[in-house]
Parts: sequence; structure tokens; C-alpha cells
Amino acid sequence: MKLRILQISLKPPLPAIDGGCIAINAITQGLLKAGHYVKVFTIATAKHPFLPEKLDHNYKKSTNIEAVFIDTSIRPWDAFVNLFTNKPYNVERFYSTEFKNKLIQILKEETFDMVLLESIFVAPYISAIRENTQAKIVLRAHNAEYQIWERLASSASNFLKGTYQGLLAKKLKKYEKEVFGKIDGIAAITSEDASLIRSMHPTVPILKLPLGIDTTYYPLPKTPKTSPTVFHLGAMNWEPNIEAMEWFLEKVWPIVLEKLPNAQFFMGGRNQPAKFLIGNFPNVTILQDIPSANDFFTEHDILVIPVISGGGMRVKLVEGMVMGKAIVTTKIGAEGVDGENGVHFLIADDPIDFSKAIVTLLTSPNLCNQLGINARIKAIELFENTNLTQKLTSFFVSLK
Repeated sequence: MKLRILQISLKPPLPAIDGGCIAINAITQGLLKAGHYVKVFTIATAKHPFLPEKLDHNYKKSTNIEAVFIDTSIRPWDAFVNLFTNKPYNVERFYSTEFKNKLIQILKEETFDMVLLESIFVAPYISAIRENTQAKIVLRAHNAEYQIWERLASSASNFLKGTYQGLLAKKLKKYEKEVFGKIDGIAAITSEDASLIRSMHPTVPILKLPLGIDTTYYPLPKTPKTSPTVFHLGAMNWEPNIEAMEWFLEKVWPIVLEKLPNAQFFMGGRNQPAKFLIGNFPNVTILQDIPSANDFFTEHDILVIPVISGGGMRVKLVEGMVMGKAIVTTKIGAEGVDGENGVHFLIADDPIDFSKAIVTLLTSPNLCNQLGINARIKAIELFENTNLTQKLTSFFVSLK
């Protein structure tokens, strides 16, 4: 059964400049490859602009992609006023009348079987969708958004910041629960998120659907160098990544250097905060512009994902696994991946254990190689996009 699907995104899927883009585009490509009709309608922002000149002609033709710009910049006064409302400021920033009107126009001009909402941030348009189409609505929950802010609040060193993040978490939890009652189904990326959603709304149909990958896009693993290097890659305007790298650079890396003074760490990612760029971090190379993530992964050996807050699935973990990297992460970093500690990656949650895991890999190239081999096999088993697209299509059909 071929379906007509409207995919509404909080940011352009391409260029794939971060994990969220990669996750969204994987769905688009999987559905197109399966023969379904997919129209992409996306929000564009200053952080994620719409760049049609950089898009492949075939992609533009097959998706008929359209975008509306929304200024989502954070305004202190608006954030303060929002404290006295019931709506989460995180979500309010993604609403615009212009986007709603264009959405209504699309729904009146075309007929769809399914409307796929990419994240809770496009949920404010549910009413407009219901009023203008009979299509079923499915939310792709990239994470339980409120949980990210709960974790950030619990680990915040600044009292006022932690208090504000806690308030945001409470508003988001209430809002997400309301949204779950207005849609026809949810595709949750991890089992943990599916359980949280189920606890908030026991009756909504839920499909566990992890990140999909096209394994042919990623180069085959290479044997680690005699002197392996440690690396991290991630968008550094995302609060959990900033928090993770503060923790790593201040508490973990110094212990590694005590054991191995010549160890080298390469930290790549857009929008590096000034405190990292001007900080004095021995044997650390910070790179803002990474022309090719695949080349960066190939060049280095041991991937660290030291997240201590956040939710959903770490796209870089999946990419690291499929590219055969030895990986050290936390329990939160490994959420959503049915892998085994010591077999597919190493898990550590305190600075001493995390640094010990890195030192072990730096001094054991054979272990690096074996972890990478195991990780790639597991990633192909869990995340091959063709198989996941079939599951999503069956879920869509079950809701009709």
C-alpha cells in the first residue's frame, strides 16, 4: 500500500548538519525508497536556515520541499513573561501565523493519508491540521523533551538557572501529555522514551522506532593507529553537549593525561562556546569547521560521548558504531541502543571510571579494533533503514 505523507519538520533535514537532521532525513529517504509520496514542509531558523541551492535536484523534486522562516531566537523579556503562562517557552518560539497559513494552504491543495510531526516543537499546528484534513497524525518523539530539562535542572550548578530549567521541565511535561491525547500515534526513538510516554498516556498507540541508517553511506572501519586518538563530534549550541564537554575537559581529561601525558583529544563541532576556545586544555585540539563528519570519524579512533543529561538516542553513537569506532559513553549516552557494555562499547558514569576506560583503549589497540567490529555488526542489526521503514509503514497502515 502506497501512502501520501506530509512530513512537518522543526528544521530542514538537509544539509544534515546535526543529529536531528540526520534522523529526520533518514525517515524521508526510507519512505521515498519504499515508494511512498512524501512532501516535506519545514520550519527554517537562523540556526537551521533553508538552503535550496545546496539541495540535490532529485531531492527537491521528490519531496517538493517548502519552508517558512521563523525567528526562534531567545528573548529574555519573552522568556520572563512566559513564566506566568501555562505554555512552555521552548515550544512557543516555533509557532508563527505565517507557517500555519502556509500549512493550511498545503492541506487544501493536496490530500494526505498521514501527517508526520517531527518532534513536539511542531505540535502547536495540530489544530490547524485537524481542521483541514482527515489524515492521521503521528508524532515522531525524538526524545521525551521534558526529561532533558529535568536532567539539566538536576545537574545545574547555578541555582537560578536550575530553577528556571525545572519550571520549563514541568511545563513541557504537562504540554507533552496534552499533545499525546490529540494525536493518533507516536513513533518513539527509544524504549525508555516509549515507557515514559506510556506512563503519561496509556492508550495512545506507540511504535519503538530507532534512528535509521543507510549503512552504504558510511566507510568501512579501519584498524586503529598504533597511537590512537580520542575525539568527540557534536553541535556545541545544544546544552547537553556543552555540559558534557565541560565535565569531560575539567574532570576526565586531566586524569587521562596523568596516566598518558602524550594522549591527544580532538573536539569538533559547530558553534564552540568561547570558554572552550580560550580555555587552557592541554593536548586538546578544538575544531569548529568539520567539512566531512565521515572523514573526521575515519581520522580518529576512540569516540567519547560523555553526556550526563539529555534524552532520546545519540545519533553520533549510532554513527560511531556503524563506522566501527571504539566508544566510551555514559548510561545516558547509551540509552536507546540495545548494546552490551564491554562488547559493543564501554560505559562509565564517573570521571575516574571514564578516564580509566579511555586509558585502557589507548593502550590496547586490539581491544579498540574488536569493540569496533562488534559495534558495526550490532548497528547494522539494529538500525538498517530499510527494515525500520517497513515497521513504520505497517504502523501507519494500522492506524488508518
